[in-house]
Amino acid sequence: MSKLKEDHYMLKGDGDVKTKKKIVFFFLMIRTIFGYYCIHCKCIDMIQIEYNWSWQREWNFIQQEFPRRSNSLHREKQNS
Repeated sequence: MSKLKEDHYMLKGDGDVKTKKKIVFFFLMIRTIFGYYCIHCKCIDMIQIEYNWSWQREWNFIQQEFPRRSNSLHREKQNS
């Protein structure tokens, strides 16, 4: 396999996405820790624009895939 193809696969592969998420998670941790001092932190927004990755979208996906038990019980009570 040529060097160019290897680079292409490295860029397109899952590893790159995981790395991006690790970077974003790292910045989210920093933002959480320093959130009280730096509410309008632009670092995470720049990363979101660059990688087109939204923490909110990811969180919504997690909640849809793994709903909390209390939420499902609450819905059942509403439906009955």
